[in-house]
Amino acid sequence: MKKHILFSVIFLHIFNLGISQNEKSMAVAAGAIGAIGAIASYANSIKQYEESLELLVTETILIERNEVNRFLLKNLRLFKTIARDDQSNSNYIPFGLSVYKENGGGSRELVLLNLSKGWVNENGVDYSKVSVHYFSREDVFKLLLSYINLAAPINIAGEGFEIPMIKTKLKKKDVEADFSKFQKSNGVVFYISKATYKLKDLVFTRQGLDYNYSEGKRKYSESLINFRRFDDDFYSVANFNEEFKLVYNENSLGLFNIENGELTKINRSMLNTILKFFTIN
Repeated sequence: MKKHILFSVIFLHIFNLGISQNEKSMAVAAGAIGAIGAIASYANSIKQYEESLELLVTETILIERNEVNRFLLKNLRLFKTIARDDQSNSNYIPFGLSVYKENGGGSRELVLLNLSKGWVNENGVDYSKVSVHYFSREDVFKLLLSYINLAAPINIAGEGFEIPMIKTKLKKKDVEADFSKFQKSNGVVFYISKATYKLKDLVFTRQGLDYNYSEGKRKYSESLINFRRFDDDFYSVANFNEEFKLVYNENSLGLFNIENGELTKINRSMLNTILKFFTIN
């Protein structure tokens, strides 16, 4: 959409110059046309990278996953959402892998394509700096639960990947018997709901974790957990597996790749897209 708007603005500017403009105006018009060509070339290169990297993921699955004979691979994040000046930095592109069995059953997995620093240069994609990582549905939910515990004011068990509501003060509509009271060593009191909410039904927001629900035709959103706010230079870290550490910083999740020593932020939009993949029919 932004490219289309930019094209329109440039063309309108050229049109408004009029035929009576001097050579300087013609030079401006030529420069504008050159800018259009540069943008179009960039858009084509983005598409080219996207197709090449998706092909890489497909080929990696064919090589490494002999048990997978029927599958659907979906790019969960359009490659064009990576900023132009961010292309040479480390990044993750999530793919949704749906595996089908001959008996009609199946499963879903998250495939994370890790783009290490310098993965693209003047010669194109450096495939030695690209790696593929698999996460089962259970792995994804464990990762998100670990992230929630890094960010939440108190730790939660999350049994069955279900999350309680955490409050520091009860409202008039709240029934105290529906909550357990927990007091930290510093004297701060928290109320933990006995009712729990399935992780797959939740939404990550700027403030923390929300639960969206409907009553009739009306839709509502209720805050479950407000994440802790730290100074920008404070990091809360947890070991996840042999490949990754999880990092909570600036109200965001970071994945630290142990092998290449790179920390990459995962934005909330990507987390919600990944969650949605595991809940859609």
